[in-house]
Amino acid sequence: MSQTISYEIIRSFFGGGVVIRSLKTYADTRGMVCETFRTDSDINGDSKMCYISETGPYIMRGSHEHVSQRDEFISWKNHMCYMFYDTISKESAYYITDPTKIINVCVKPRILHAYRNLDNKIAQTLNFPTSLFMGKDKKEPIDEIRHEERLSGKKAYVILGASGRLGKAVTKKFLSNLGEYDYEVIPISTRIHDSQEIVKILDDIDKATKLTKASDVTVINCAGVTNVQEANKKDKNLWWANADLPYLLGEYTGTRGFTFVHFSSDYVFQQMKEGVTAELSPYTQSKKMYEEMLNESLNSGSRKNSHVRVLRVANLFTSDLNDTNNLIQKISKNVNKFAEVKYAPELKVCPTHVDTIANWLFENKEEIADHKTFTDLTPPDIYTIKELLDTFYGGYAKHVEVPSTYIPWMDKFFDNDANGLESSSSYIVDLIESIKNNPL
Repeated sequence: MSQTISYEIIRSFFGGGVVIRSLKTYADTRGMVCETFRTDSDINGDSKMCYISETGPYIMRGSHEHVSQRDEFISWKNHMCYMFYDTISKESAYYITDPTKIINVCVKPRILHAYRNLDNKIAQTLNFPTSLFMGKDKKEPIDEIRHEERLSGKKAYVILGASGRLGKAVTKKFLSNLGEYDYEVIPISTRIHDSQEIVKILDDIDKATKLTKASDVTVINCAGVTNVQEANKKDKNLWWANADLPYLLGEYTGTRGFTFVHFSSDYVFQQMKEGVTAELSPYTQSKKMYEEMLNESLNSGSRKNSHVRVLRVANLFTSDLNDTNNLIQKISKNVNKFAEVKYAPELKVCPTHVDTIANWLFENKEEIADHKTFTDLTPPDIYTIKELLDTFYGGYAKHVEVPSTYIPWMDKFFDNDANGLESSSSYIVDLIESIKNNPL
C-alpha cells in the first residue's frame, strides 16, 4: 500500500505494534477536510467496517485485546489518553492526544488497549477495524478478550494540572505500569477558573469512577502558578491557584468521600529550613494563606478537611535540558525581587527533583490517606552545581569550568569552595547551552 493519505508518524511503540499518526488537514475559508480512510492507503487498507463512539467526560473504554483484529482509531480533535500493554513483551505505554489535531491510532492484535476521555465534554471517536463485529451477518464469535474486571472496585487517582512539570512526572509514573496496575489514572489538564467548574469536574469524576465501582478516589493537585519569579501581590490568579482553589477542592472532595493531596512549599514557615532566613515572596505568602485557612478549619473541630494531605516541597525541577528557564529560576535564582534569602555558609544547592516526588507518591499511594496532614518531602541531598549536573544530567559535569569572572553577590547562593566553582545565572545559561550543543 502507498501513503496516499498524508500523515506524520509521531510515536511508535512495541516495534510497530502501536503506531500514532497525525493526519493532515486541508483548510480554506469554508472550513476543513481530512482524509481518514482509503482502500489504496497504507492506513486502513484492509479495514472491513466503520463505527463511531461517544465517550463521556473522564470515562474509559476498555481495556481489551483482539486475537486477529487490528484497530484503526481516529481521534477527532479530542483530548484522550490511549493506554497500551504488549501481552508478549510485557511492556506498557500511553499516549495523550493533542486536542487541536486529528490522530490515527493503529493497534495491532494482542496489544491490550484502552482509551479515556480527558475532557469535560463528550468525545467522538471513529474506528476502522480489520474484522467485522461478530463476523459476517453477525453469526460468529466476537474477536475480543475483555479485561475491564481487573479495574472493577479498585482505586482511582485523579491528577489535576497534568500538563505541568510536576503533573507530567506524576502522570508518567502512575501510567508506567499499565500491564500490572490495579488502579485507574485520570490525568486532567483543564484549567479551573471558579467554584462551578470545580463542582462540574468532581461530579464528572464521580460518575466516571462509579462506573468502575472504584473503592476510593484520590485527587492529587499538581496545578499551580508556573511563573513563580514574576508572581506579585496584585495577581488574582496567584491567590486563586495557591489558596482559594485548593481550599475549595478540599471542601468539595470531602463531600464526595475523596482523599485530597496538595503541594505546598517548605518555605511557608521559615523555621522548617535550617540556615535560611527570608522575607516571604507573594508566591510563598499565597501558599501560607492556604495552610492558615486549612489549619483554621482543622482547629475549629470541623471534619470537612480531615481528608486533606499537604506535601511540602521546594525547588522543583526536571532533568530535561530543554527546561533551561526552570533550572535557572529554581536553582540559581532562589532570590527574587520580592525576597531576600541568605544561606548558611555550609549550605549548597538542595533541589527537589519532580521524579523523586512522583516516585514517593507512587510508592506511598496505598497509605497516603493515613499520612498526617502536613508532610515535608524535601530530600536531604545537597549538591554543588558540579554534583547536580553529574547526578541528574548523566556525566555532564565534565563541561563545568571555572568562569573567568567572579560575581561577589553569588556568595548567597553557592559555597565558594565547591571544587573551585563560583557560578552566576548567566554562566549556568551558557553551561546548559554548551551541554545541549555538545552532548557527551
